[in-house]
Amino acid sequence: MKCCQKCGTAINEEDTICTYCGQAVEEVQKAPVKPNQANSTSTLSIVSIALSAVGLVLTWFITLFGYGLGAAGLVCAIVAINKHPKEKAAKVGLGLSIASIGCAFLNTVIVMAILL
Repeated sequence: MKCCQKCGTAINEEDTICTYCGQAVEEVQKAPVKPNQANSTSTLSIVSIALSAVGLVLTWFITLFGYGLGAAGLVCAIVAINKHPKEKAAKVGLGLSIASIGCAFLNTVIVMAILL
């Protein structure tokens, strides 16, 4: 329901005149509803999560994958956070990319300790 601008009485949507005071009711155009961007996940965030997750798994087999995919995921996550600061998926990608790089570093340390 809408209200009369003059007296505040509730008016039916189809009425053009207030039934209480006789004031003509102006047509109020409703703003178009935009999709809720806060709930949408950006492509960069998804790419960041995918690259970092794959890097996290592969780093235990080939360490360079952890560094490379983790770094690529890190770049995507940082760009996604700059574009969509409130997006949780971008922050998940950031965390996974840091974990991927950290595991690659840990794997490097373990291998070097074994070889030396």
